[in-house]
Amino acid sequence: MAQNFRENDVIVSALSGSLREGKTSLTQAPKLLKKILKEGRWKKRVITQTGQSVEFERFEDFVTAEPLEGLGLTVDMIRRICGDDIEALDLLDKALRGKQGAPTGKRKDKNNYNIIDYSKSVGTSHAYALSKLRKSNPDLHAKVIAGELSPNEAMIKAGFRVKTITIPLEPKKAAQALARHFKKSGLWKELLEQIKSVK
Repeated sequence: MAQNFRENDVIVSALSGSLREGKTSLTQAPKLLKKILKEGRWKKRVITQTGQSVEFERFEDFVTAEPLEGLGLTVDMIRRICGDDIEALDLLDKALRGKQGAPTGKRKDKNNYNIIDYSKSVGTSHAYALSKLRKSNPDLHAKVIAGELSPNEAMIKAGFRVKTITIPLEPKKAAQALARHFKKSGLWKELLEQIKSVK
């Protein structure tokens, strides 16, 4: 798709402005971020105020570059801005995994390879679930994006997570919770056998 690089800057500036203005405009940020990610508008643009052409190969470099070239934020801040917007998180994950480790030409040290694995230490996060499902189970991934399943439900269906329950630290209430869940699933006898075998 041919892009107007000045128009790209208008959209990036709108996102940057909504982030600077705070709470009242932050509701627009995920929507603008999705447009920028879907259409690759962060990659190349002409800055309206200066007429300067700017290009990025890695989304992370665009995020962390100082304005007017970039957003002047961290990747974690952008992830927080996405909040619970599953589509925004998924697009962000795709963009971050795009060309990791490639030198951008924008850094002072041309040999600075910044290889980051965004899946580490986020094993229960939406971003991790979306990434895992996109690679291993595209059908369930599509259902999450469509809002038919939560990321956690899809991870359980795919066999990547085990369904869990919260148990109170009080014996009677703990027993009631266990009975309720295990009788419903028909695993009550198996649970009792496991309890007997615990030393």
